[in-house]
Amino acid sequence: GVLAMTLVRRLLGGAPQAAFLREIAAASRRPADEELLDALRVEWTAAADAVRAAPEPGLAAAALMELTGMLFFAACWIRLEAAGGDGHRAERIAQLGQYLRVSLLPNAAALRIRCQGLAQMTQQEHA
Repeated sequence: GVLAMTLVRRLLGGAPQAAFLREIAAASRRPADEELLDALRVEWTAAADAVRAAPEPGLAAAALMELTGMLFFAACWIRLEAAGGDGHRAERIAQLGQYLRVSLLPNAAALRIRCQGLAQMTQQEHA
């Protein structure tokens, strides 16, 4: 509740949102990373726009916070992969990275849909 609403009130729009998205973009080192982060950013931006437009964003704030964490986690993981390692460790990190690439986008899309649906509910209640 409180943390999610703080995210909505302080991150969405303007300089804070731009800084967050620049931080995410800075993680990209390879075309595959850029593709994943771009797709996640699209989902996040659509969700953030819906929540920001809602008259009562509280219902959707927790889902947006989860999606924000997912986007940041993806950027952190990409940095971890870039740092690499050698031998078995690098191989294991690459395997986990593949898992993340397969699982993050469907989960991000589901959270975006949840944010948009909950935001729309509040708009209908205030119409």
